[in-house]
Amino acid sequence: MNRLLIFLIPWKDLNMLLMKENGSPEEHAIYVWDHFIAQAAAENVFFVAHSYGGLAFVELMIQREADVKNKVTAVALTDSVHNVWHQEAGKTIREWMREAPTVTS
Repeated sequence: MNRLLIFLIPWKDLNMLLMKENGSPEEHAIYVWDHFIAQAAAENVFFVAHSYGGLAFVELMIQREADVKNKVTAVALTDSVHNVWHQEAGKTIREWMREAPTVTS
């Protein structure tokens, strides 16, 4: 079984340089999804989204809902600043995030 673990961590925490086509953390999350995660053979993708990374994950869900639901197995939001109401996440996204499976060892 192919698995992939993704960390979404605020840029300031990583002291990253801006990349071409990535003007914001939200754009970066979508870029990474489109160019790497969606192309990966992994069938089970696990996200750990810290702080602003949670907001970037919700934006990814809004932009790529069907694809994310098909590939993502679980999401851990740590100290997240996301807000599904202010980000205009639809009902199906809110329900998926509330009922998304948890990972146990």
